[in-house]
Amino acid sequence: MARRDKNVAVLTLQFIEEVTSKCEEQQKEVLARILSQNADTEYLKRHGMNGCVRLETFKNKVLVVT
Repeated sequence: MARRDKNVAVLTLQFIEEVTSKCEEQQKEVLARILSQNADTEYLKRHGMNGCVRLETFKNKVLVVT
């Protein structure tokens, strides 16, 4: 039973490693989809995006407050 628990733990850690190893890439893909779907919104127009969906343009034009 202990060996099975260890195998499950190892597989769980491998899964977590796989899922979290590409976070930045996945976040960029999600943001690109959001920008694409909302390119013509008032909010993005107000920030000078004017239909542009480039991530670099978004970073330069829209102030993100944390």
